[in-house]
Amino acid sequence: RHIRIGTGTSVSLTEREWMILQLLDQGESTTAIASSLFVAPVTVRSHILALNRKLSVRNREEAVALFRSQRLGQEPRTAPDVEPIPTPDTER
Repeated sequence: RHIRIGTGTSVSLTEREWMILQLLDQGESTTAIASSLFVAPVTVRSHILALNRKLSVRNREEAVALFRSQRLGQEPRTAPDVEPIPTPDTER
């Protein structure tokens, strides 16, 4: 999974980091995340620190804000260099 952190710059997240970011977005606490993922709270905190480093943010709130801005502001994906399908009025 990738998340953009600047114009043209994206960062790769592990599957676990992505899960934790989604749970943070849902407002889950460190303890609740640890419980749902069957890990210790210290492990969740380590993942959050790694996320903060990768995303160049200072705390979980900034990480969630970045995640939300990406999710809400994504442009639709289009395939590059794809020729349009001809229609009867465009064929010659």
